[in-house]
Amino acid sequence: MKKLSFLLLAIVILFATYFISCEKNTEKINKNNEVQKIITITPLTHPSLDLAIDGFLQGLIEKGYDKNKLDFVIMNANGDFSKIPSLTKSAISKKPKLIFVLTTPAASTAIKITNPKKIPIVYTAVTDPVSAGIVSDMNNSTTLATGVSDRYPVEEQVKVFINILPSMKSAAIIYNPSEENSQILVKQTIKAMKDIGVNCFKFEIRNASEISSQTKQALSKHDCIIVNGDNLATENLSIIINLCIKYQKPLFVGDPDSVRKGAVATVGPSYYSLGIRSGYKAAKILNGTSPKVIPSEYPNSFDYILNTDAAKKMGVSVPNIFWDSRSIWESNAKTK
Repeated sequence: MKKLSFLLLAIVILFATYFISCEKNTEKINKNNEVQKIITITPLTHPSLDLAIDGFLQGLIEKGYDKNKLDFVIMNANGDFSKIPSLTKSAISKKPKLIFVLTTPAASTAIKITNPKKIPIVYTAVTDPVSAGIVSDMNNSTTLATGVSDRYPVEEQVKVFINILPSMKSAAIIYNPSEENSQILVKQTIKAMKDIGVNCFKFEIRNASEISSQTKQALSKHDCIIVNGDNLATENLSIIINLCIKYQKPLFVGDPDSVRKGAVATVGPSYYSLGIRSGYKAAKILNGTSPKVIPSEYPNSFDYILNTDAAKKMGVSVPNIFWDSRSIWESNAKTK
């Protein structure tokens, strides 16, 4: 009789444990059915950042988050970086599950405000997240942040530039000195150009009104223009493109989307892919994982891209040495 009682008790405990376990698993699955408030902070609008935002949403969807169950708000500083602190405070007041921040200036400013409030950040379009103070370490950060850097392969970029324009003796790099990402990339680009025997000169812009005059001055003295990841210049790239066409000198850039817009060439990461991988990290946070233990990442692949129409408009005849520099060239043009 006692054996039977113990047996019945064991069965009751087993079923109770099973149902409790099922209930917990159901709660975990149902998290994806709750409305999740996510706020995106971007300092400006340009194709690369727009693609990163699209990719971020796609990453969340791929991880099981219904787009209709996302309260997704975009806050845009429209080129005024001084608005980032107020936008961040406004975002925090809305009590989001996390904040998605794009670019080094925005993320490095936002983390100082969000971290004390214990609001997680996911970032992308950041050149060096450790130097910018966004994360303390790429693997285990003391800050509540994680994300995907867009660090450019600068040495590979300049090889492409010189293969397209072998006669290049000097280059001009246009950048905004107030952007930390630009400071890093300018330094790297100048060194990489010097290593291949080309002098590179800096032309500073602090607002859109200075772009035309600085570009004209640069084009009158040097063989080409380089815009390598600078947000202010990229936002106003059409001004530089039109002047390069007028002066018949090429524009080289850091991101593939600027090539599609009318620059000549680059080697760079796909911002849509960076956004997707950032979305994967956001999904982990929404599922309860601390961003401190979600490693940050660098790009794991790069696109080689040339705009032959832009090259023609800027008076550049692409030599065979460029085509011979890679054994395979691949086109991913979409069919209509």
